Amino acid sequence: MVESAIILDSFAKSRTNKAIEELFKLKPDTSIKEIDGKTQEIKSNEIKNGDILVIKEGSRIPVDGMVIFGTALVNESSLTGESVPIKKEIGDTVLSSTLNESGLIKIRATKVGADSTIEKMASLVKEASKNKSSSERLADRFAEIFLPLLLLLGLATYLITKNISMTVALFLVACADDMAVAIPLAITAAIGRSAKRGVIIKGGERIEMLSKVKSLIV
Repeated sequence: MVESAIILDSFAKSRTNKAIEELFKLKPDTSIKEIDGKTQEIKSNEIKNGDILVIKEGSRIPVDGMVIFGTALVNESSLTGESVPIKKEIGDTVLSSTLNESGLIKIRATKVGADSTIEKMASLVKEASKNKSSSERLADRFAEIFLPLLLLLGLATYLITKNISMTVALFLVACADDMAVAIPLAITAAIGRSAKRGVIIKGGERIEMLSKVKSLIV
């Protein structure tokens, strides 16, 4: 049972990593940069703060920036969950990896690389798995005490009874409800699945806080 739970935990963590990869897939590989009225295609990771970028209809915005020309309807659902496209005009802020559904705009890059919204979201997902809730910390302390005692008890059972079946049965019963693995597994799976749906949770403590919610305003 312990081995199975560990395998499931590894699977849940891989799903979380996959969710991070899905976030990065939203970022375009190339972008159109304007220099002295002329445009050229560059790699998105070469964009610097202050660069002027042309965002055509149907293109994703590569970095955070401010609109300096034109108007467009931008779909921000991949980051904010808002399904209705938002009209962006001169002076408005646009976010990395959002989609220009209609119109043409030029933006000035304000946050690139690790400072962009999409990069920060990915960083939050990674950090979330490290921010353990009180239940996870309790499970860790439980494992530190329970597992060594279980091994000693199993050894003592075998030495006294010489019955391997009884010893195996003891381990199966003791590990059937392994809190030490079940709690972290549930937290990791929740963070990973939420990230895949565009919801970023900053650690297990935030999930535990939901149990205290008395009312929800939508």
